[in-house]
Amino acid sequence: MDLPEFAMFFQPTIIIFGKGVASDFSNELSELKIARPFIVADKVIRELGLLDYVLKGLTSGGFEIAGIFDEVPQDSSTSVVVKIAKAFTETNADAFVAIGGGSVIDSAKGANIIAKMGGDLVKDYSGSGILTKHLFPLVVIPTTAGTGSEVTNAAVIYDEESKTKLEFIDRFITPDLAVLDPNMTKTLPPKVTAFSGIDALTHAIEAFVDIDATTFSDMFAKEAISIITSHLENACKNGDDLEERGWMSIGATLAGIAFSHSECGIVHGIAHALGAVNRVPHGIANAIILPYGMEYNLEARPEKFDELSKILGVYDKHLSILENGKRAIEKIKEFEERVSKVSGLPLKLRDVGVKKEDFALIKEKALQDGTVIYNPREVTGDGVLEILNEAF
Repeated sequence: MDLPEFAMFFQPTIIIFGKGVASDFSNELSELKIARPFIVADKVIRELGLLDYVLKGLTSGGFEIAGIFDEVPQDSSTSVVVKIAKAFTETNADAFVAIGGGSVIDSAKGANIIAKMGGDLVKDYSGSGILTKHLFPLVVIPTTAGTGSEVTNAAVIYDEESKTKLEFIDRFITPDLAVLDPNMTKTLPPKVTAFSGIDALTHAIEAFVDIDATTFSDMFAKEAISIITSHLENACKNGDDLEERGWMSIGATLAGIAFSHSECGIVHGIAHALGAVNRVPHGIANAIILPYGMEYNLEARPEKFDELSKILGVYDKHLSILENGKRAIEKIKEFEERVSKVSGLPLKLRDVGVKKEDFALIKEKALQDGTVIYNPREVTGDGVLEILNEAF
């Protein structure tokens, strides 16, 4: 890699990791001067007992729970965000605690914007770098090892009016504290474990090859790729294994840090479009599109794919950079197939209800997605259709 003309690294999130830390992180909350947290979660988290696990620790630590919103759907929306912000304001809370996966975390991020700044989430704040001041403290306890949203400066929220997944990117929405507890992920079924993990892998790989990649982001991306490809399959097979779960939590967080600094590309652009048009869960969409997005980008960043082959253990010094890059892509395909066999993860668009007649609208929304500007190869309509056809 050439020396960058300019690079910046900014990671304000305090990260604590350990088995059981989600039941007692009162010292960290006290340092953030939090007294009346507002909890954001979903029904599944409550039914699994994970919400009570955290609440017991909070109340025993002397914190007053200002309120609880546990109705975040799997694929949250702007209307849900407005409800959360209204509930938060009415309870006079002083911080958000998000317990859940990406939908819960991103909903809390969006609600934090409205609760602090007022106004209309879509009209006033969608885009990048809009905010002008710090928001309420945000604590995140992820229950999946995938989105990395516990450390990112981004939120993706579905807007019902435009039927589009909108991005909100700003340093002020980055969580203040991330609590990584393997106990919070051990109830994940194999399929969810799989697509969450491939989501994280996609973050890391796209961060590694995108045009804004730097030595700083590469350091996190490479370690995330190594961890996820070493532990995801076993985490799917043995969900109660807290060692495997713990490594996946760390891998997802490292991937989140990586793509916060170099963004994602065409895979995410298409995945966001699939989520908007066909409501395909984000991790599944990434898993399906990833190998074909990599093939699309290979000739634009052959040296990075060559390095990727070293990370994945398939590098051959007798082969060209391009040939080693192809070996890296084949390794990812094989890895996804192994994960699919132990989890039931779908790897083709036809298996998740996408039809070829949907392609035109998916292409349109993918081309409008903010991630595609970071892709190492220019994203064209023909290119998106090529990937969709390969993935069908």
